[in-house]
Amino acid sequence: MKLLIVTHNFPPLENPRAFRWGALAKYWADRGHDIDVIASPQCATNGNGKSPNLRVYGVGLSMGSTPALSKIEEDSSADAVRAVRQPAVPIKAVAGTVVGVMKAAWKSVCWPDYACAWYPSAIRRARMLASRSRYDAMITVSHPYTPHLVGHVLAKQHSELRWLVDIGDPFSTASASPLNNQWLYANRNKRLEGDVIRRADCISVTTAETKEEYCSAFPEAVAKTHVIPPLLSFPDNHGDMSSRKLSGPRKLIFAGTLHHPIRTPVGLLQIFRQLIADPDFSDLQLHFYGRTDECHQDFAPYADLIGRKIFLHGIRPRQLVWQEMQRAHILVNIGNSTSTQLPSKLVEYVSTGRPVLNLTTHKLDSSRQGLNEYPAALNINTEQMQDDESAIAALCEFVASPPQVRSHTIERLTAPFQVEIIAEQYEELLTGSAQSRRRAA
Repeated sequence: MKLLIVTHNFPPLENPRAFRWGALAKYWADRGHDIDVIASPQCATNGNGKSPNLRVYGVGLSMGSTPALSKIEEDSSADAVRAVRQPAVPIKAVAGTVVGVMKAAWKSVCWPDYACAWYPSAIRRARMLASRSRYDAMITVSHPYTPHLVGHVLAKQHSELRWLVDIGDPFSTASASPLNNQWLYANRNKRLEGDVIRRADCISVTTAETKEEYCSAFPEAVAKTHVIPPLLSFPDNHGDMSSRKLSGPRKLIFAGTLHHPIRTPVGLLQIFRQLIADPDFSDLQLHFYGRTDECHQDFAPYADLIGRKIFLHGIRPRQLVWQEMQRAHILVNIGNSTSTQLPSKLVEYVSTGRPVLNLTTHKLDSSRQGLNEYPAALNINTEQMQDDESAIAALCEFVASPPQVRSHTIERLTAPFQVEIIAEQYEELLTGSAQSRRRAA
C-alpha cells in the first residue's frame, strides 16, 4: 500500500497527533508499506524518515506553533504567576505576554487556523508528490484543520485517490475552544467542513460522542464516520519502572496540555490546597508537565506555592515525562468541559499501572467511561465536591492508600490501544469498498 499522509504534527514534535501518526507511519513502513508524509517545517526536511519506506517532508511556514514561541511561553508561565505578587515583572513574563498578544492577534484573522501560512507549501508539495506517485490512499489529520483543506483541494484533482479524514478534535462545532474568529468565520467553517465530509471516502474520530456530534451536524457523515480510539505509544527506550519502590515526597502529576476554557487546573488546585492543609498530606507535591500558559492566571492565587509545592515544568522530553509518570504517587487527569474529547494521555496513564485521580466538571465526560474498568481510578466532580463530604473522605482515603493494579489487568485494558490494533482499523477503512465509493460533484 502506498500512502500519502498530510499532518501538521509529526515527530520530532511532541503532542498527541505527532505521537499517534508517527507511530502508525513507522509501523506501516516497517511492514513494507510505502509512506510519504507532508508535515510542518519543524519535522524532517530532507525527505528521509527512520525507515527506507518512510519519507517525511517538512515544508512551509507555521505561525503560532513554533518551538521558539512555545519555549518563551513555557519559560514565562511560572514567572507570570509570580509577577502577580511581585512589584517587578520578570523579563520572561513580559516576553510571554507579548507572544500571547501576537498569537491572539494572529488567531483573530487567520483561517482556517494558525497553520494557514503552512498551506501554500503543503499543497504545492502534495500536488508534486501526487503527480509523480500513484497513491492507494491519502490520510489528512487534524487538528489543526489546515491539512484537511490540503486534502480537499487535492481530492478534487485526483478523484481516484481514496481519502480518509482523521479528526482529532471538532472544528466547526467547537464552540468552547474555536480555532479561529467565529464572528468572522463561523459560516465559512461550516461550509468547508461540510465540503470535506461530502468529498471524503471515510472519516475517523476518537470517541462515540464526537461521531454523534458530527452525524447530527452533517447528515452526510452518518454512513462514513467510524470511531478509532486513542493509540498507546511509548517513547524510545521507555523502560519499565513499575516494580521500583517509590521514595521521597509523594507526587501528584498531571501530564498534558491545559486549554482555557475547556481544560483548566482550577478544581485540582483547590483540592490540592485543601489536602496539604492536613498534616497527613503535608509532604504532597503537585507537578505539571506540558503547556500551562493559557491558564497561568488560574495559578495566580497559588503563587505562594509555586516552586515550593506546585511545580510548572513546561514541555519536557517525552522519555523524561514517562519516567516521572511511573514514579508518581498518583497521576491526575483533568477532564474537558465538553463531552466529545477524550484525553489521549489517559491510555498512557493506565499503561503505567499508577493510581489515577480523574477530575471532571461535565456529567458526560468521556474520561469517566475511559477509566470505567480501571481498578485504581477515583472519579470526582470538582464542582460538586465542596458540598460532598463522602467525596472528600474518598479522596483522602485514595491519596493515603492508593489502590494497586495487577500486570495482567493492565495488559487486558491496554490491548485495544496497541499500534497493531489501531493500524488494522485504519487499514480496513483505507482498503474497504473502493469500487463503490463516489465523489461529490
